[in-house]
Amino acid sequence: MLFQKLHEIDTRNGRMRLVKLFGSERLLAEDRTEQSGSYMDSVWKTAFKALPKKYTPQTITFFGVGIGGALKLATKKFPSAKIIGIEWDPTLCTIAAERLAEEKNILLVEADAEEWITQMLPSDISCVDLFTGLDVAPCVRNIDFLRKIISNSHITFINIYIHTEILDNVDKVVAPLPHKRLQYYTSTIGMYGSPHLRS
Repeated sequence: MLFQKLHEIDTRNGRMRLVKLFGSERLLAEDRTEQSGSYMDSVWKTAFKALPKKYTPQTITFFGVGIGGALKLATKKFPSAKIIGIEWDPTLCTIAAERLAEEKNILLVEADAEEWITQMLPSDISCVDLFTGLDVAPCVRNIDFLRKIISNSHITFINIYIHTEILDNVDKVVAPLPHKRLQYYTSTIGMYGSPHLRS
């Protein structure tokens, strides 16, 4: 069977569906946008490939977990890193915890990202992936929120999908820092902070 519907899920971002398509699980928002799954995994693979080859982060923070696919990718690529996933929805936190139960270096925290950054510790890599369907969460349009994450991270990735005007604004604020944009089909990710980005 190519397509199988697994669960309907009520989340703080609205009703979502967990489905299996071509053998892989995907989390779809009400507008059918993939929130977690093989497409999003490829987006994050593209981001991680942009890192320097010998870069070995000790800490990675994910803002937005979904069902945990990107965190699993990160722990496979960086097995010695401590990974923290911040997810504000309790249902998604539970699902991700089940799927990541064997990963000992991942800590899931059920928290609102805007509140959590007030106590954020420095992180080697921070990944911002906060969406409700096609649109980013309102906090991703808040320059102060993004600046706080960037200033506490060696490298920051910000997934904005098609909303490139957000990165235009961030670029003005962090102009002294190296930055570039990564593309995977229609998805754009801003990469900020490391001197390695100058090359």
